[in-house]
Amino acid sequence: MICQNCQKEAPTWNVTFYRVIGLIAGFSYKRITGHLCESCINKFFEEYTLTTFLLGWWGLISFFLTPAFIISNLLTKIQVRKSPGSLQRHPTSTLSDEALAKLRPFREEILDRIHFKERLNVIVPSIASRARVTIPEVDRYIQTEITPEVLFGARSRTSGQ
Repeated sequence: MICQNCQKEAPTWNVTFYRVIGLIAGFSYKRITGHLCESCINKFFEEYTLTTFLLGWWGLISFFLTPAFIISNLLTKIQVRKSPGSLQRHPTSTLSDEALAKLRPFREEILDRIHFKERLNVIVPSIASRARVTIPEVDRYIQTEITPEVLFGARSRTSGQ
């Protein structure tokens, strides 16, 4: 499915997260609801729960909303974690030889774009359309072929290899 926040093609879950900020004469309330991918779920869970935890207590009404919203956010996150196929990488899934052959010519470009801090939600669709593969195939290629190199520095950027 497509994430309703970042528009990335990825597994999504229908979630709702709440945020409240207490004010002396009231409160500010915000809610995000939709089918979100793993990274957006993590982003909104952390942002909304932390903001509520730190700033939710400062108003009379929000004082009582704060624990309810924190518990709701935690239960949502736990429910997503326990759902089938949830937020866990599947390293055993492999790319077809055809997809690998189509993606290998883009290896240096992907590494350079990651090196220059370009966001993956921009890189992945661009490479997918040019390589004529699916977005999940590019994601899998980056996870299995590129990420270890970026994380562990196996590639020398100055050697010209």
